[in-house]
Amino acid sequence: QGDYPRGDYYSEIGPYKSTVNLRFSKYWKFDRGRKVTMHIEVRNLFNYKNYRRINPFTGEGYQVGDYNPRWVDDSRVRDPETGDLIIPSTDSEAYAKSTVNPSYIENPRVIMWGVSYSW
Repeated sequence: QGDYPRGDYYSEIGPYKSTVNLRFSKYWKFDRGRKVTMHIEVRNLFNYKNYRRINPFTGEGYQVGDYNPRWVDDSRVRDPETGDLIIPSTDSEAYAKSTVNPSYIENPRVIMWGVSYSW
């Protein structure tokens, strides 16, 4: 019903995805086999926004105000007072709550550190 780019499933329509992870460990040995180790791990070092789910109509992650006729078509309701058909827009709060889900974006930068002791 709309004029939008379309590709086959698993085609190259979609945003670039990138992640750089870093892990570092340093240990110190002591007498009788005892050892202390410090760890640091950084995931998604450059805090790049990678999308888990892609809007098939835009080829990007879901955003408020996007072109998404499938949501509009599925969300038609009648005004209780006049009985007129209401077609909610993708700029609405309902669209943001139902379709723009924060879990569709992979984790931001995560930094973990720790110390271990073995004997």
